[in-house]
Amino acid sequence: MLRARSNRRPVAVAVGAVLAASTAILIAPADPALAVGTPHLKVTGVGHHSFTVAVSGTSGRFKLYAAQTIKGVAVANFGTAESSSWTHSHHVTITGLKYSIHPYYYRLIAESGGHHAYSVTEGPVGLAPSKPTNLNLTGTGVLSLNWDSGAATGYQVVQATNAGLTEHRKVYTLHGLDQQFTPYGLTPGTPYFFAVRARNRTTSSGLTPPVSGTPSASQQAVSVMTYNVREARLDGQSEGGGTVAPWAQRKVPAAELIKSAHPDFVMLEEAASFAPTSPTRQVDDLRDQLNSDGVKYDLAVTEIPPPQKHYHRTGVYILYNPDNYRPVGRGDHWALGESRWAVYQAFGKVGSNSKVLMVAFHLLVGVHPGYDAKRQAEVESMLQQAHSYNSSHGNLPIIYGGDTNSQAFVHKNGSTRHEFDGARAAFRAEGIDGASDAAQSRTHAKFNSGNGYKRRPPRNGIYLDDLFAPPGVAVSSWKMLLKLRHGKFVGTIPSDHNPIVATMHYPA
Repeated sequence: MLRARSNRRPVAVAVGAVLAASTAILIAPADPALAVGTPHLKVTGVGHHSFTVAVSGTSGRFKLYAAQTIKGVAVANFGTAESSSWTHSHHVTITGLKYSIHPYYYRLIAESGGHHAYSVTEGPVGLAPSKPTNLNLTGTGVLSLNWDSGAATGYQVVQATNAGLTEHRKVYTLHGLDQQFTPYGLTPGTPYFFAVRARNRTTSSGLTPPVSGTPSASQQAVSVMTYNVREARLDGQSEGGGTVAPWAQRKVPAAELIKSAHPDFVMLEEAASFAPTSPTRQVDDLRDQLNSDGVKYDLAVTEIPPPQKHYHRTGVYILYNPDNYRPVGRGDHWALGESRWAVYQAFGKVGSNSKVLMVAFHLLVGVHPGYDAKRQAEVESMLQQAHSYNSSHGNLPIIYGGDTNSQAFVHKNGSTRHEFDGARAAFRAEGIDGASDAAQSRTHAKFNSGNGYKRRPPRNGIYLDDLFAPPGVAVSSWKMLLKLRHGKFVGTIPSDHNPIVATMHYPA
């Protein structure tokens, strides 16, 4: 027993000595000359080809790296990233960056006495866009603005009642690439001044010189919805990890969504299938469901309905609230090519002389090569036919709505499902705003309008469905309707699309 104890004692002493030595090393003060703390960064200035960060939390000399992907500023890729010169200043500027609407990510290295420390990857930051040019004010009754601009991700319009833009100042934020805007809520007879700045993410250009004008007409507010309810002939298919419920079950929650907003107009797509065990079209079945729920809607006549001889089904329809609007003249439809259709009907506001032309459409489905160009051609055809019709029917304000089946979107991994957004390219060429871009109030904008029947709807902000406003038509609010609990759909999912509803304003 005595030998056993003597064998263990030297080991215990040795371990204790090591622990004591380790403790001494841990608590020993570091050499200030070798200390390099983790850098903390804050962007303090952004130019058209440069940006500056303030550095805190460390000392020594610094070098800033930037790239247009997160991977590009990994330490292993510093050799190919853009970089600043070494500097001892705590304000580091990187220059010579190529301007684009693709943001930059950045990272800084601090070095002192041969020791290095790296900041975390920061960003994104958008470079400063160029100031817009050629700002014009058009319209004699309702005012509209248009301008030219270089690449940007959005714009801000500043409105005031004095040239200094300080009195009764209001700022409108535009979320897309449209270079046109119609303000709303203006008082006829009051002079207004406007200026525009471009935005690249959160970075702004300077303001244009102001322009001024005086509106002479009031605006009529109207609530408009577009909703692709999905054809009943596709019931029972597997999609999004589940099975599409029968139309008899889907129409009830679909009607509930419409009822929750109770818009003046509902533009419906994929509503031509006959309801099960009945020669009734889905649109008629949905209208009847709404009426039985106490929400009154009538259907505009835009095709020869069954069971009439030579009946024709476009799948696109316009429901309207007869308490607020009445049809003016005869509605009909236009062929857009690729077996796609747009339907139209002029309406008058009950109790007033204001009129508006409503146009609903459904574009080509699919992501095959060349389809985006075909969708662009379909919209161009629709706009040409709408202008031709309207020129001989009083040149009414027009509101478009429907399923575009396209929106340009680049995933963070660089992939995209579309070559380009053909529908919006055609609308933009005619100065027509997407309601999702022009609206000042947006609800559920983070969700996709196409939900793919996923119980937890995707959140990329892709709007296959939208409403569109030409110059003279303003948009104040935009909302996507979803019945969710804890981020998931509740009950039967009524369609693979979510309805979009907007409050729009046309010249009264």
